[in-house]
Amino acid sequence: MKTTDRIGVISASVLTAAYGRMSEFQKVSIRRRRLLQIVHYAKARSPLFSELFAGLGDDFELGDLPVTTKTGLMERFDDWVTDGAVSLDGLREFMNDPDNNGRLFLHKYLVFKTSGTTGPPMVFLYDKSMINVLNAVALERGFPTARERSAFFLRRCKAAVVCSSVGFNISSGMLRFGQSVNPVKRYGMELFDVFAPLPEVTERLNRFRPAMLGGYPSSLCTLAQEQIAGRLNISPLIVLAGGEYLSEDSIKTLQAAFGRRPVNSYASTESGTIANECACGHMHINDDWIVMEPVDSENKPVAAGRLADKWLLTNLCSFTQPIIRYEVTDRIIYHDEGCPCGRKSPWVEVEGRASDMLRFRGEDGEIEFAPLFLDNIISNITGVKIFQAILHDGDRLELRLVADGGAPVFENVKAAVDAFLSKNGIHVSIYLSDDPPGPDKSGKFIHVRNAPENEPPQARV
Repeated sequence: MKTTDRIGVISASVLTAAYGRMSEFQKVSIRRRRLLQIVHYAKARSPLFSELFAGLGDDFELGDLPVTTKTGLMERFDDWVTDGAVSLDGLREFMNDPDNNGRLFLHKYLVFKTSGTTGPPMVFLYDKSMINVLNAVALERGFPTARERSAFFLRRCKAAVVCSSVGFNISSGMLRFGQSVNPVKRYGMELFDVFAPLPEVTERLNRFRPAMLGGYPSSLCTLAQEQIAGRLNISPLIVLAGGEYLSEDSIKTLQAAFGRRPVNSYASTESGTIANECACGHMHINDDWIVMEPVDSENKPVAAGRLADKWLLTNLCSFTQPIIRYEVTDRIIYHDEGCPCGRKSPWVEVEGRASDMLRFRGEDGEIEFAPLFLDNIISNITGVKIFQAILHDGDRLELRLVADGGAPVFENVKAAVDAFLSKNGIHVSIYLSDDPPGPDKSGKFIHVRNAPENEPPQARV
């Protein structure tokens, strides 16, 4: 059987739907079988995992396997993948053409790049197994209740996705691919670019009248203000938020605008959807396809109900780029005590990072933007290799840059950032720093962040 065909469309849907009705014994059995399958496949097909799993038999426990990291895997990318036809150089050449977003690399794989908010960006492939499973999870668990799912279908599955159309991100890439192969998605789903002028987005949404409105919380809150002001007039059945921290203030704003509480989700490029929110507000882990191990800073297990410094991800449906005990630096609380909604899967609290929001002084008061807005702009400028943008008091933006082209690249970055912020009524001073990009005091490499108190900008004139 081919790698990309291991989990077909029908089997992904049937298995995902059936999992909730299984006994606990059956669930443990199927998770163990899938773990063995992915470990055996990685050991047999990936030179890197062949080394890491040398001498490993079938009687291993998950904790016996080595921990992997983004940096370690990317340094040996060509040895990591299980398809010898895939190379990092080939993928980079493919991504040089932005029109390839949503198209299949080698006629097999969707290509995505992480935002790089922590560490260097990762390039990740979704084979057909991954695509099929993620679509099945979205259909089966993406709605808080069956009633909302039925209502969504009655409104012809019309979904508006508000995200960036630039770069190889999951939201736009999965949507474009879905539109190319699925008539329902071609006519029922539409992408709305977060960087497009707000009046244009508002007008298009009024014409489209979506049954589902999904996007980054910051973008959805901007649209909520348009709805409250009367310029936007839509009535989505579901408001789906993801990709950023969803604060209580954002929840209140969205609920006031659209008459319903937004539905949250937890996802990553390396895994797709990790957890879906239920009607009780709990983020239930898709534990049939995702293994989540809460650990401390030394990778020792942390008990359920306690705050973990990070967690380890094992993806049970990614065969082309095996993700096994992969370090995720989000702080979480893992719960296994059940939920009043009736779902039996464990659920997770992801520690919110509201302080990560960039706060600028706009013409009409304070304006918030998520770091990924600037990350998306800067990372897609030709010549930029590594960067950091640090916001200081007084709307001073320090840029630390490693680039092919030197000063002209900085000027291009400055012009692009200025244009985006000016469009939103924000004026900043952008400085080129003498300091190179590097980790902060916590050891994290964060591309776009606020400066800690008393950290002056190291500007180069």
